[in-house]
Amino acid sequence: FNAEEFAYWSAYNITKEELLANHIEAINKLWINKKAMTLYVSKLHFAYYFPEVDKWKVYSPNSPEFKWFGNVSLGTMEGETDKNLKDDKPIIITKSRKDRIILKKLYTNVCSCQNESEGAIPRGMDVYFDTFPAKYCWFDSDEPGKTANRRLNHRGYKWINVPNELYEKHGIKDPSDTIKHFGWDEGNKILMNELKKKGII
Repeated sequence: FNAEEFAYWSAYNITKEELLANHIEAINKLWINKKAMTLYVSKLHFAYYFPEVDKWKVYSPNSPEFKWFGNVSLGTMEGETDKNLKDDKPIIITKSRKDRIILKKLYTNVCSCQNESEGAIPRGMDVYFDTFPAKYCWFDSDEPGKTANRRLNHRGYKWINVPNELYEKHGIKDPSDTIKHFGWDEGNKILMNELKKKGII
């Protein structure tokens, strides 16, 4: 990580050690099927590795065209096999690795899926998630995120979001946005308050 790359993640209070522990690398070259791809040197590019399936997902946060691409299937979950999960506490499924890293600092039982579509949580996972006292989706506070939550209601998934007023006033949609906007100390108080309101902690 160079200074600019590290600054991107430090804005979310994510350390280099946390990036490496979560298999996130900075990249400046990329090959797909042995063909070299063009990466804009003026933009940031990161690669997420998925060791369980030996696949990759490339994240270019400043790219308007190709923010995400890779060979990870839609139904690939992350963190659901973490041995530190406690089966006597509710579980939270968020829609990104970044949000999962942040929320794990506040609460033990967090895993993530690939996006906010219903298919991103395979139906086969419902039986497993039902072993916890409750299962919550923490998706975005915008309309697509809320729609995704509603579509999962019939499968027993409850919802938790960043407060609507933060989205309406500041455009803050998720835990990552909250930390970036307010900083760690104030941001984690906001996130913890949402956990308390739902009775999760």
